[in-house]
Amino acid sequence: MNESTYYKVLAHMMRYYPIEGLVGLHEYWGQGYMKEALISAIESGFNNMALNRINAYVALENVNSVKLLERLGFKNEGIYREKHLFRGKYYDHYSFSLLKSDWNQIRS
Repeated sequence: MNESTYYKVLAHMMRYYPIEGLVGLHEYWGQGYMKEALISAIESGFNNMALNRINAYVALENVNSVKLLERLGFKNEGIYREKHLFRGKYYDHYSFSLLKSDWNQIRS
């Protein structure tokens, strides 16, 4: 995929789909790859796509993703009860947001 196509796909995803969860192969957890990917996505969203707000939803049990979002400046706005159905069970999720103004303040 060339760079232009990549940014078009990323723009579409970020404009119409919130970051629904932070997933990856278990053997790569804890090595900073997701942090690096999120920083790139956040920068692209705010600087290339003129977004003002990015939302993220994280299962309450996903402590590592919650900590990562908090380290990146996302604010916990509460809980969506029974937000996702997974393998026959509904799960509650935290709702996080990051505003462009907060990101700029953190990065300066």
